[in-house]
Amino acid sequence: MERMLPPLPGRSLRHRLTEVTRARGERKYRVGLFVGCFQNMIFADASAATVRVLAHNGCEVVTPKNVKCCGMPHLGYGDVATARALARHNIDVLEKLDADVIVTDCATCGSTLKGYSAHLLAEDAEYGARARALSAKVKDISEFLSTISLREPQQPLKVRVTYHDPCHLRRGQNVWREPRQLLQLAGAELVELREADWCCGSAGTQVITHYEDSMQILARKMQNVAETDAAIITTGCPGCQLQLGLGAQRAGLKITVKHPIQLLDRAYQ
Repeated sequence: MERMLPPLPGRSLRHRLTEVTRARGERKYRVGLFVGCFQNMIFADASAATVRVLAHNGCEVVTPKNVKCCGMPHLGYGDVATARALARHNIDVLEKLDADVIVTDCATCGSTLKGYSAHLLAEDAEYGARARALSAKVKDISEFLSTISLREPQQPLKVRVTYHDPCHLRRGQNVWREPRQLLQLAGAELVELREADWCCGSAGTQVITHYEDSMQILARKMQNVAETDAAIITTGCPGCQLQLGLGAQRAGLKITVKHPIQLLDRAYQ
C-alpha cells in the first residue's frame, strides 16, 4: 500500500494557508473552499493550485481550518450517526463564511456535501433546511469555474493529456464536461480515454478489501491510458489519483497524474 503514496508534503495545506486569500484585482466573488482530508494531507499542492486559480480570477478565498471530514468514509461503512455529526459540524462552520459559493476540488467531498440535504439530514428538524441551503451552494471547482468569466492563460501548455472521470464526479454530480473545458483552456491537447467513465478500481477501500479485483480493473484502465500516448493523466478525485499513480508504476508507464486545476494553474504561471 505504501507504493500508492506520492511524496507527502511536509505540512498540511490548512497549516500553510492563511484563512483568507485575497483576490487578484477586483473582488468578484467570496468563495468558501472545503479542503478534504486527502487534499489537506496528501494532495496539498493541488488544493494550493485551486486557491491560486480562484484568486487569479477575482475570487476572495476563505479556507476554514476547523472543518472536519465530509463524512463519506463513515457513511460508506454504515456509521450514519458519526456521518451526521460531522455534517452538522461542517454546516455550522461553513455557514459562518458568508460565502457566495462553497467549492471543493475533491469529487468525493463534493458529492457528500451535496448529499447532506438529500440523505443525511433531510429529516433533521434543526439542520434540514440549513443542509438544503448549504448543499445548494456546493460546487466542484471545475463546475464553479465554468460559470464565471475566466482569464486567458498567457502561456498555454503544449502537452498531451487524457482525463479519467471519477465516479463521485460524473455519476454523483453529473459533472464531466467542465474538467475537460479546464484542460482545453489551459492549452493542453486532450485525448479522450477509452472507457473514461469506468471505475479505476479504487472505489474507496475496495483496493484494500478486494485487492485482486481492484488490480484487474486498474490493469484494464492503464491499458486504455497507454493507448492515448499522453504525458499526463488527470482526474478530480484523490482516491483515483492514488490508484492511477500505482497503475502507472505497475504498468511501467512514464506518465504523471495530476488534478486538472494544476494544469490550468501552470498555464497561468
